Order: sequence, then structure tokens, then C-alpha cells
Amino acid sequence: LTTEKLESLRLAKRVFPDARLIPVEPQSHDREVALVLSLTHLVGMAYGAVVGKREGIARFKELASPSSLLQLTVAESILAQDPSLCSYMDVENPSSLDFLHAFQKELGTLEELLSRHDRGGFEEKFKATAGLYSRGETAMATEKVYRAIEANRE
Repeated sequence: LTTEKLESLRLAKRVFPDARLIPVEPQSHDREVALVLSLTHLVGMAYGAVVGKREGIARFKELASPSSLLQLTVAESILAQDPSLCSYMDVENPSSLDFLHAFQKELGTLEELLSRHDRGGFEEKFKATAGLYSRGETAMATEKVYRAIEANRE
């Protein structure tokens, strides 16, 4: 790291003492922020809108599985954030649209499989997507979902 970057990190640490700071190259910053934050915001907003407009949130929570309840909790936490800050991060970042398009493409593939009642294709897509992650990661994620739900009930 250059002296200038180290100074910037020190300043950021003073301003945000509890934050975990990760140096990012300027040319990759917008893309990484769009993937980590904008995509999460956009998915959460869409998920929250569908749940809120369809069955209603109370009914959804009554029927929810641990995974769907956690997904709703994530959406609710996103919707509790400052809309101005989110619009600045998401709308002003040109990479946000790239990830939204990639997400829409994935949804389009799923829509085709469902429209054709193609269970085999769906299962292949499911396995291929799961194959992007290690078996240990997915097993741990399931455990984390159940722990988060239990912690939320207390």
C-alpha cells in the first residue's frame, strides 16, 4: 500500500472505528460495490415487494420456512435503510445495471424451465448453481439459517 492509501485507511478507521476496512482498487470499486451491495438491495426490494403485495407479510410469516423467513428478514433490513443512500449507491453506480441484467437473465432461465415444466432442466440448473459453492459452504449455510431463525425467536 502507498503512503497515501495507508493515511486514507487510518482516517477511515478513526471515523469508523468498528468497521472492517478492505482496500479496493479504484477501477474495481464500483463493480465490487454493485455486486455486494446493489445486487443485494435490488433483490431485497423486489422480494419485499412481491411478498408485501401478494399474500401480505403477516400471512407469509405464518407460512414461512426457515429459509424464506430469513430471506424476508434480509429484505426487511434492506427496506429499513436510508432510501437516499441506497439510491446513491445503486442508481449512480453504472455496474448496478450489469448485475441487475445478469440476475434477470438467471430469472429468465428459471422462468423458461418452470414454463416448460422441465424438472430435469431445473434440477440440472440447481445442481450447476450449487456446484459453484463447496459442499461444506452449503451445509454450513443451512446450519446458519436455522441458528439465525432460533436467535430471532428469542
